[in-house]
Amino acid sequence: MRKPTLSMIIIMSVIILDQLTKALIVHLIPYSPTSYPTPILEWGGDFLRIIHVRNLGALFSLGSSWPALFNILLLKIIPLLLLLYLMFLLVAPQKIYTRTPKKLRWELSAMQMIALSFAVGGGFGNMIDRILRPKGVVDFIDIKFYGLFGLERWPTFNVADMAVVLAVTLFIIHEIQSEIKRKREAKHE
Repeated sequence: MRKPTLSMIIIMSVIILDQLTKALIVHLIPYSPTSYPTPILEWGGDFLRIIHVRNLGALFSLGSSWPALFNILLLKIIPLLLLLYLMFLLVAPQKIYTRTPKKLRWELSAMQMIALSFAVGGGFGNMIDRILRPKGVVDFIDIKFYGLFGLERWPTFNVADMAVVLAVTLFIIHEIQSEIKRKREAKHE
């Protein structure tokens, strides 16, 4: 199910909210790569903190120490091309979309379309930082993790990251629902 207008609204909302919150953090909290960030807000003791850190890599800083060529190729060029392709699938006008070869098109349910829209919005939010902010992606939400998985604090994240996590969650829910539906239909046959 393609709903280009809804997809565009979700994508743009995520990008705008992400970039506005990052701009606010950059304005309110000085960034210092050499000292531990000072929170401007703490909630629940130190459970939730708003800080200013930068990430030159991807998820959990993966790739931050790669050579520049790998970093540019694997964290900027390839993801940007993928994001542009996914955005085309979601928001291209029907006339143009139907001219795309069938093997390059996807049939998505409403939930998959919404999930993919959140993922694309989050991807573009962080891609803007990767391209325009030489010090890295702005992360600012810092949560205590109480030693789970050996982590005292969860890796710091931002609104774009939350949109991607929401997308993955929606995809998982969709797959669980689809599997339950398939099993019910198989019982009735």
